[in-house]
This record gives sequence, structure tokens and C-alpha cells, in this order.
Amino acid sequence: MKFSTFLFLGLLVISSAHIYAFEEMSRPYYTVYFAGALFNHKDLVGNLAIAQALETESDGTIKCCLPQEASKHVAFSSSRDIRDHCIQSLLECDMAIFNFDGADLDSGTVAEFMIAKMLDIPCVVLRTDFRSAGDQEEKADQWNLMCSGYPRSITVSGNIMALYNTHGIHDMYTILGQTLVFALGKAFEQTTIFDSEKELLKAYRHVIKACNLPTIKTEDLSLIVRSKIEKGVY
Repeated sequence: MKFSTFLFLGLLVISSAHIYAFEEMSRPYYTVYFAGALFNHKDLVGNLAIAQALETESDGTIKCCLPQEASKHVAFSSSRDIRDHCIQSLLECDMAIFNFDGADLDSGTVAEFMIAKMLDIPCVVLRTDFRSAGDQEEKADQWNLMCSGYPRSITVSGNIMALYNTHGIHDMYTILGQTLVFALGKAFEQTTIFDSEKELLKAYRHVIKACNLPTIKTEDLSLIVRSKIEKGVY
């Protein structure tokens, strides 16, 4: 299983790349959990802009799940409720994107990334931050090495300032959306680590138990896993 890197400044000279990436998929949409910091207006606006670009460039194939939108639809009584809702949303989604911007990675995003990898959820790790960081080689991932090397994980990284200066704000998001759609397709098509539905269900049950997540019932979990298998996620 290959852990790949795309530099979005040079990837999408082919405007139909997303059609290639998802040519084997049926038209019903695939849900993508978008994990990242959401603690200031720049985070909120950036997350929303990328999610909208992703949905647009997928021609309706992808629907994003933004944690920052949850409070509009769900009444939370405690911070624990928020945490449980985010984990459940991640488990329910078909794929995920993790924003790894910053000198230090957002701790909540890292926690969600590790949960996703325990379930072999196809994912894209996105870094638009052009600063050097982490403890790896110069040309390797610019974050802590413990967050690299996992199967069904595609890295999209590049100099967002250069992209902005070259193409402007609108085309910058268009290119970023196209690149993410392509990368999600590449993660999706990689073979899962699970050998059977029974093994997959066992892994989901273990994660739910390990996360102390009481909100997903057994019958609901079976429906979630069956839906993902039917879509080809596993």
C-alpha cells in the first residue's frame, strides 16, 4: 500500500482528473469528513471554502461533513457531546480529509486521524502551510513522523502562497478542490487492510468501545458498515 504525495501546484494540468479518479464510482454521493482546526475566523472560512470547492469539483459525487456546521443542527449540552458527535460523524463518513497546517498539528485533528486509520478509512492529509516543521527529512512530510506512513492515506501538500500569487483566490480554491478530489479517488481505490465484513465490524466495535462512544447502536453500526461495503469503501 503506497503512501503518496501530490504537489498541487503541478498536479492538475488535466482538468478532468477527478473524472478519472472516480470513474468506477456510482452517482450516489460519498461523504467526506473534513477535520481541522476551527477556533478562529480564518479556520472557519478556510474550511468552508475548501469544502465548497471539493463538492463543486466533484460534480456532486462528494458531500462534505464539516464539524463546525454541527452546532447549527444539533443541540449540545456539554463538550463531551461535541466530542462524541464528531467521532460518530467520522465513523459514519466514507472518507476523510485532515488539515495538517500549522507549526504544530491541531491535537483534535490528530486524534481523529488516528481513529480513521484504525478503521482504514480512505483519507487525504492536506498541508497548505509552506513553513518547514516536524522531525522528518527535508523532502518528507512536514509534521511529526508518528503521523506518517499509514495505508490508504494520500498527502496533498504545496506552497499555498505561490498558488495564490499565480492564480488568485478563486482559481486557488478551484485547483485545491480538484486536487483533493483526485487524491481522494486514489486513496479510495487502494485495497483495504480488512479481509472480511466480520473483521471490519469487529474493528468498528473495538473503536467504539475504546472511544467510550455510547451513541452508536449495534444495529446502526451494521447499517453503516454495510453501506460502506456496498459503495466500495471496503
